Amino acid sequence: MSVVATIEVNDPDRLIAQHGSESYKLLHSELQSRVRSWARNNDQVVIERSGRISVLLRGDLSHGQVNLAANKLLRLSNAAYEGVGESVKLPINAGFTYVATGADTKEAAVARAATALSHAKRHNQPFCIYSPDLIEHAVNEVEFGNKLNTALTRGEFVLFFQPKMNAVYRNFVGAEALIRWLPSEGKIISPNEFMGIAERLPVIRPLTAWIAKSAIAQCARWQGDASVSINVPPSALQDDALHFTIKDALALYDVEPKRLIVEVTESIMSDDQQAMFERLSRLRALGVRVSLDDFGTGYSSLAYFRSLPADELKIDQVFVRAMKQSAMDTAIVKTIVQLAKNFSLSVVAEGVEDEECADALRDLGCDILQGYFFDKPLPAAEFEKRHHLRA
Repeated sequence: MSVVATIEVNDPDRLIAQHGSESYKLLHSELQSRVRSWARNNDQVVIERSGRISVLLRGDLSHGQVNLAANKLLRLSNAAYEGVGESVKLPINAGFTYVATGADTKEAAVARAATALSHAKRHNQPFCIYSPDLIEHAVNEVEFGNKLNTALTRGEFVLFFQPKMNAVYRNFVGAEALIRWLPSEGKIISPNEFMGIAERLPVIRPLTAWIAKSAIAQCARWQGDASVSINVPPSALQDDALHFTIKDALALYDVEPKRLIVEVTESIMSDDQQAMFERLSRLRALGVRVSLDDFGTGYSSLAYFRSLPADELKIDQVFVRAMKQSAMDTAIVKTIVQLAKNFSLSVVAEGVEDEECADALRDLGCDILQGYFFDKPLPAAEFEKRHHLRA
């Protein structure tokens, strides 16, 4: 069967803001040329008024061939373009669908390809091949997103806190704020059951803003200069809204910016790295600290790492928990610690479950430890009482 592809520039508003509308026209014209060079002689390329590009790939194409074609398109589009006075990449999203011979219309096929394109964008994927369950999946996600919005309005989310301890003196230095969902029926829902979907939906932005404001308000109640860490997904850093939310909350609750730590994962490196780094740099300019969470499991690269605006590196618990049984994992942790120290970063190890592990991490040079050996995540009131945080 033939295939219809629908192609769109990823985040055109950002490109226009960065390079201007005239340069964007040149960039889009270049993308059109690259798509035409990607298409074969018997394929048909149509430039839509919206700027989307539709391509009819004629012939009997297998699923594997469509994947190969999609990856070739990505390689062509991602090559830097020098025609606007600087080196610019042309990131895209694409949706593909098969065309049923004699039983399909062009309009229906283009609509399905657009559905696949939307799915790719929601899931931060470069491309997606249409399947019937995408529609059901999208409907279910929208319904779940509505439930999350309702829960946020009703105040059904709460923060739990897990302590972070100095590796040498074993004294309390801060806490990580961890969200929980407490619906009206009373059963606590862990973030593993809803945050993955939330991060693909618009609700992630107001939800992250709520986490930031609530964590800062809680931190303001604590004695001393203990810090609070919050997890921020890339989808919540796509504009400056979170920056202003944090800035206003720090001022409202009179909390020193250095007491807030924003934890991001290595997945920020798979999106628009430059834009992500700029927004993190703006947070650091406020005085907020930035931590790279789950280090070693994602997109780690020295090329990214050397320019990452961060103050802290957090070793993933997968390596920490495997240290007892694996000399290789111990070597990995040692290497990560040394790397962090070379870049003047403090090092946090999570997943510490016993004293032997805590001692080993201290000896390797870790600065801060976190895990069930010290305490599990607790509701705010119990956490404050347990760790003597109120005057």
